[in-house]
Amino acid sequence: MHVALVNEAIPLGLYLIYRQEQLPYFGQWKMLGQGTYVAGLEPGNCTSEGRAISRARGELEYLEPGETRRYELTLGVLASQREIADFEVQAKVK
Repeated sequence: MHVALVNEAIPLGLYLIYRQEQLPYFGQWKMLGQGTYVAGLEPGNCTSEGRAISRARGELEYLEPGETRRYELTLGVLASQREIADFEVQAKVK
Protein backbone atom coordinates (compact mmCIF):
# COMPACT_ATOMS: atom_id res chain seq x y z
CA MET A 1 0.00 0.00 0.00
CA HIS A 2 1.34 3.43 -0.92
CA VAL A 3 0.18 6.52 1.00
CA ALA A 4 1.52 10.07 1.18
CA LEU A 5 0.93 13.36 2.90
CA VAL A 6 1.75 16.12 0.40
CA ASN A 7 1.79 19.90 0.29
CA GLU A 8 2.06 20.69 -3.42
CA ALA A 9 2.42 24.43 -2.75
CA ILE A 10 5.90 23.95 -1.21
CA PRO A 11 6.26 21.19 -2.83
CA LEU A 12 7.04 18.65 -0.11
CA GLY A 13 5.64 15.30 0.92
CA LEU A 14 6.17 12.34 3.19
CA TYR A 15 5.32 8.82 2.09
CA LEU A 16 4.81 5.41 3.58
CA ILE A 17 4.80 2.08 1.79
CA TYR A 18 3.59 -0.94 3.75
CA ARG A 19 2.02 -4.37 3.27
CA GLN A 20 -1.70 -4.24 3.88
CA GLU A 21 -1.80 -7.87 5.02
CA GLN A 22 0.64 -6.96 7.82
CA LEU A 23 -1.21 -3.79 8.87
CA PRO A 24 -4.80 -4.19 7.65
CA TYR A 25 -6.19 -0.92 9.03
CA PHE A 26 -5.07 2.59 8.19
CA GLY A 27 -6.06 5.88 9.72
CA GLN A 28 -5.46 9.48 8.79
CA TRP A 29 -5.95 12.06 11.50
CA LYS A 30 -5.45 15.77 11.94
CA MET A 31 -5.51 18.39 14.66
CA LEU A 32 -6.56 21.86 13.57
CA GLY A 33 -5.72 23.95 16.62
CA GLN A 34 -5.36 27.69 16.31
CA GLY A 35 -1.79 28.38 15.20
CA THR A 36 -1.03 24.65 15.09
CA TYR A 37 -1.73 22.08 12.43
CA VAL A 38 -0.77 18.44 12.71
CA ALA A 39 -1.66 15.58 10.38
CA GLY A 40 -0.78 11.93 10.79
CA LEU A 41 -0.82 8.74 8.77
CA GLU A 42 -1.17 5.70 10.99
CA PRO A 43 -1.23 2.05 9.88
CA GLY A 44 -2.49 -0.27 12.56
CA ASN A 45 -3.86 -3.63 13.64
CA CYS A 46 -7.30 -2.41 14.73
CA THR A 47 -9.93 0.04 13.54
CA SER A 48 -10.17 3.64 14.69
CA GLU A 49 -12.96 2.46 17.02
CA GLY A 50 -10.21 1.08 19.27
CA ARG A 51 -8.87 -2.17 20.60
CA ALA A 52 -11.80 -2.87 22.93
CA ILE A 53 -14.29 -3.02 20.05
CA SER A 54 -11.91 -5.06 17.88
CA ARG A 55 -11.37 -7.41 20.84
CA ALA A 56 -15.14 -7.80 21.36
CA ARG A 57 -15.58 -8.66 17.67
CA GLY A 58 -12.77 -11.23 17.84
CA GLU A 59 -10.70 -9.22 15.32
CA LEU A 60 -7.80 -8.10 17.54
CA GLU A 61 -4.56 -9.95 16.91
CA TYR A 62 -2.28 -10.87 19.79
CA LEU A 63 1.38 -11.74 20.10
CA GLU A 64 2.04 -14.62 22.47
CA PRO A 65 4.96 -14.34 24.92
CA GLY A 66 8.17 -14.78 22.95
CA GLU A 67 6.38 -14.52 19.59
CA THR A 68 7.76 -12.04 17.09
CA ARG A 69 6.46 -10.40 13.93
CA ARG A 70 8.23 -8.56 11.20
CA TYR A 71 6.64 -5.52 9.57
CA GLU A 72 8.00 -4.14 6.33
CA LEU A 73 7.68 -0.35 6.08
CA THR A 74 9.35 2.18 3.84
CA LEU A 75 9.31 5.84 4.89
CA GLY A 76 10.55 8.64 2.69
CA VAL A 77 10.48 12.26 1.63
CA LEU A 78 9.14 13.65 -1.64
CA ALA A 79 11.27 16.75 -2.14
CA SER A 80 10.04 18.04 -5.50
CA GLN A 81 6.97 18.21 -7.72
CA ARG A 82 8.60 15.55 -9.95
CA GLU A 83 9.05 13.15 -7.00
CA ILE A 84 5.44 13.75 -5.94
CA ALA A 85 4.19 13.01 -9.48
CA ASP A 86 6.37 9.90 -9.78
CA PHE A 87 5.13 8.58 -6.43
CA GLU A 88 1.52 9.16 -7.47
CA VAL A 89 2.09 7.06 -10.61
CA GLN A 90 3.82 4.34 -8.58
CA ALA A 91 0.96 4.27 -6.06
CA LYS A 92 -1.64 3.80 -8.82
CA VAL A 93 0.34 0.93 -10.36
CA LYS A 94 0.62 -0.95 -7.07
